[in-house]
Amino acid sequence: MNGTIMDLTHGTGNVCRQVVWMLHAQSRLRCEVDMLENGRVKDFIKRMLNTKRDELKI
Repeated sequence: MNGTIMDLTHGTGNVCRQVVWMLHAQSRLRCEVDMLENGRVKDFIKRMLNTKRDELKI
């Protein structure tokens, strides 16, 4: 997650709240992504949540 946490903040003030909220949102997406029916959306979300940089190259 090197650099990922800094990418989650947007400079509007409460950094701790922003980080906790984004980590919570990512956790919920990981738990619920398999319930999606649309395969393209499911694949996009799985790629978006992937932290392995080598696999992100298209």
